[in-house]
Amino acid sequence: SVDMNQAGDRVIVGAYYSNSYTRYVSSSNNDKHAAYSRKGAVFIFDLTEATDGSGAPDAHTSTWNLSHPMIIGEHSNDYFGIAVAINAKGDRISVGATGSDTPLLDNKNTSIHNNSGHVRIFEERTVSQSEWDSYNTTDMLSSTGFPILIANGSTTYDPTKKYWIQLEEDLQGETTSAQFGRSVDLDSDGKTVIIGSTNNKEAEAYFLRDFTAAPTPQPTASPTPTPTPSDQIGQDLTSTDTRFGNSVAVNSDGTIIAVGADQASNYRGSVKVFEYNSATESWGQKGSTIIPDQGYSTGTTYGARWGTSVSLNAAGDRIAIGGRHY
Repeated sequence: SVDMNQAGDRVIVGAYYSNSYTRYVSSSNNDKHAAYSRKGAVFIFDLTEATDGSGAPDAHTSTWNLSHPMIIGEHSNDYFGIAVAINAKGDRISVGATGSDTPLLDNKNTSIHNNSGHVRIFEERTVSQSEWDSYNTTDMLSSTGFPILIANGSTTYDPTKKYWIQLEEDLQGETTSAQFGRSVDLDSDGKTVIIGSTNNKEAEAYFLRDFTAAPTPQPTASPTPTPTPSDQIGQDLTSTDTRFGNSVAVNSDGTIIAVGADQASNYRGSVKVFEYNSATESWGQKGSTIIPDQGYSTGTTYGARWGTSVSLNAAGDRIAIGGRHY
């Protein structure tokens, strides 16, 4: 999974099958970090743009550089990074982890997996001394499952430096095998996140509040978890279409969203577009369900899988739809 900020000088890349990152840690830590089986990871790259003799951008000598140590998943088979999104400014990211088992089951029990899934939101900013003391990671690269500060390899606090800090507690899937976080998208300012949950056949929208400090570390897991740290926008969007929520996209101001269901109608696929009504505080479908009208087939082998990917323009009045078997 990949996404890019508006200026085109920052890219986020998800590697949900990542198994190890021992090359990023010292040899003394290799025993601790040697086996990260499909925990997943996220990389953020910044463009260092070079110019030619005339001062014009030179694509041949410009380079992409890892701007921060990667952010990794918490436990084996989390698939952290299966979906990623970045806002226009490039200082907020959302990351899905469909294989996460918390908190419906003990996530440390590697013999039992429920794939409820979660989404984590991070913001890049300067932090206070108290935030550093409370949320800085023991190992400087990994995520712990609680509000966390990624220290960029630093061992001492720097008030002028920007760090990635988790904005809120995990947004969590509500049922077993929900695969919450299979798709994510952020609006332009990064204050609205759209999340797809394929096995629940639903998509949800949340407003991300601004925090001057991260939430209390190690929150108590709820037996019936709901993503209460954020305010849900409107109702859950549900459908009978198989794998509804496989892909999601949101327009610039967070008022129009597109949701794909790549296995609807015997793998033909479909896409629905919804618009938010602030007066009724609800989402309503905008237009008819979009389906391929010609040149498609069905079935598990040759089905068009219309809605494998979706993208909206800023205004939300144009949509691009991918069908990987079309």
